[in-house]
Order: sequence, then C-alpha cells, then structure tokens
Amino acid sequence: MPSVLWYLSQSIGILGTLAVIIGGGIAAYKAIDELKRARLQRADELEQRREALEQRKQEFRQKQAMFARDIIKDILTDSRASDALMMLDFDEYDYNDAEKNKMHHIKRRELQRVLKLEPIPESERDRDKETFISKSFERLYDYLEQVQNLIDVGVLNITDLETTFRYYMRNALETDVEHTKFFADFDYTGAERFMRKLGSLPAVTAKRP
Repeated sequence: MPSVLWYLSQSIGILGTLAVIIGGGIAAYKAIDELKRARLQRADELEQRREALEQRKQEFRQKQAMFARDIIKDILTDSRASDALMMLDFDEYDYNDAEKNKMHHIKRRELQRVLKLEPIPESERDRDKETFISKSFERLYDYLEQVQNLIDVGVLNITDLETTFRYYMRNALETDVEHTKFFADFDYTGAERFMRKLGSLPAVTAKRP
C-alpha cells in the first residue's frame, strides 16, 4: 500500500510538472503570437506613414510645378524680360520702347558691348537703345535672381524651368553674347548661377532671323 501512495505522489508530481511546462509553453506561445501581431501592426503603421509621406511629397512636387508655371508666365508676359529673351534668340529684331515711345532695331552682336559696359565711340552711340537693352536685361535677371533664391530654399525645382529657359541660357553664354561682367557689376550672383546651370550643355546659336 505505501508503494501505491508513493507512485501516486510521484505521478501527481509529474503531472504537476507537465502542467507547469504546458502552461509555460502556452504562455510563451501567446507571448510570441502577441509579439508577431505587434510587429505586423508596427509594420502596417510604418507602411501607412510611408504612404502618407509619399503622398505629401507628391502634393508638394505638384505645388512646385504649378508655382514654376506661374513664374514662367510672369516672366514671359513681362515686356522687358521677354524682350531680353528675344534679344538672346533673334539675330536682329525691332523692339518697342514704350517708355520712349519709339522702336529700336537691335542686333544680337550689339548686346555684348552694352552689357559689358565697354566704351562705345560717341558716333556709334544710341543712348536710348543702350538704356533699353540694359533695363530689359536687368528686369530679366531680377526675375532669375529670385528664381535661384527659391530654388536654393527648395520652393522651386529647377527641372520645371529647364524646358523654357535652357535654350536662352545657352545662347547667353555664347562667345558673341557672353556678358558675365554684367552679373558682377549688378550683383546678380543667383542669376549667374541659374544661367550657368542651365547653360552648361553645348550652346545653341540662334537661327531665327
């Protein structure tokens, strides 16, 4: 009889140990399962945040493109600035000087000596024309100075401006037109950087009359 009690006590002990082990295993399983769920939830939250961030980036990029479009429109509809762009494009053209109520026939080859502030023989001078050329480029570079500042702070993306301005900036760096001294004299450091950035590819000579 004592031996039966001993075996019974041993069995109870073993069953108790098994119960503890099984209970511990269940608890461990639950802990692992909860950990997996927490990881999945965390991954899902991170994915949602990533998608939200990507959406905000796209929205900001769209706003940049729209802002660039508005700035391009402002420049092209400003008579002074658009005249300066035409001077970089056309070999010669007649420009209306509304301030003086007169027309100026300007040749591309005349730009450099005016913008470089080179001495011009008095017999060849046309002060109204020179003023018109200078003021037109001052207006254009005022815009480009602001544009480059906005690019520097991330408000504008230069890729949105390349299609419109690369051609003109290339022409501005042509040897017969190049006038970087004008930037130094009028402190257009931003406009010069914009020009050199977009004009870094081989220049295209103006072909239209």
